[in-house]
Amino acid sequence: MSSSTFSSVEAQFPGSWYVVVNYGTGELSRVTPDGTVTLIASGLSGPLGVAIEGSGTFIVTEDVSHELSRVTSSGTITTIASGLGGPNGVAIDSAGNYIVAQSDPPGILSRITPGGAVTTIVSGLSHPAGVAIDGSGNYIVAQQNSGELSRVTPGGTVTLIASGLSWPQGVAVDASGNYIVVQMHYGELSKVTPGGTVTLITGSGLSGPHSVAIDSSGNYIVTEQSVGELSSVTPGGTVTLIASDFSGVQLTGVAAWPPEQTVEKLVETIGTLNLPPAVKTSLLAPLKGAADLLNDNNPNNDNAVIGKLGAFMNQVNAKEKNGQLTTEQAAQLRELAQAILTRLGST
Repeated sequence: MSSSTFSSVEAQFPGSWYVVVNYGTGELSRVTPDGTVTLIASGLSGPLGVAIEGSGTFIVTEDVSHELSRVTSSGTITTIASGLGGPNGVAIDSAGNYIVAQSDPPGILSRITPGGAVTTIVSGLSHPAGVAIDGSGNYIVAQQNSGELSRVTPGGTVTLIASGLSWPQGVAVDASGNYIVVQMHYGELSKVTPGGTVTLITGSGLSGPHSVAIDSSGNYIVTEQSVGELSSVTPGGTVTLIASDFSGVQLTGVAAWPPEQTVEKLVETIGTLNLPPAVKTSLLAPLKGAADLLNDNNPNNDNAVIGKLGAFMNQVNAKEKNGQLTTEQAAQLRELAQAILTRLGST
């Protein structure tokens, strides 16, 4: 791989950013939708896959050192587990465990706890690369060497979804439960239904695509290894360049912020509630500026966001007490606000 080979991308939600890891330089960086690149951490050893925890930290697979690591938003790196065989794609399950594809023979899919305990889910896969988790909690695995996309249950049962793919690498699950798969050899991005029907999204405009993430608008964020570009692809196949400051891009694992952990989702929910405009306005007031602070990846602003959410919670409690919010409405808003606080590591 070249000295500036990128190896994974992570898409966030509206008005925020993506995360890429650079295999050659050992860097973890964020990329804004306008293409601005900012370094988060360096010193990683051949990073390949990346996922985002609910607390806002990054989980990274390191191919050269055979490790799985946690990186804080301020750049501190901590080893979670070592001795892995070619750790590649990574996803996070609903219990907070890390599902890691180990590409080296015998092709293991593993479950790793936050404390570092490693359990084999299944072995014998053919160079497993990208991994994603579907709505039922099953693991969708791209097997590079066999050209297969497979479904693996938490108990280790493997079911073939589709075959005949050409070097499938990154994989993501869209809102409809379909699988978006990068075929690196053909330079294609495809949609695969749970039943195995493969439909081409685009076979042109991409050069050596390697990883894919899905943004909140349903567009696909794709890294292009051959030309070192990060691009957005619509479901209709239109390709738009995001950033071209990279060379030798090679991306695998991908994930996105859970929508329930964004200020945007909280604001959207307030808008859907059957409330008088004045009540909505007063609920939104404490959240002004919170999305920008939360999305800037600066931990120094976390306390400001926590303060805004605290003021919001006070508004919710007061409006529930005086009858302007029903118990159900208040509970819904508190749950969304608490999810963001959990992302920030606050209770």
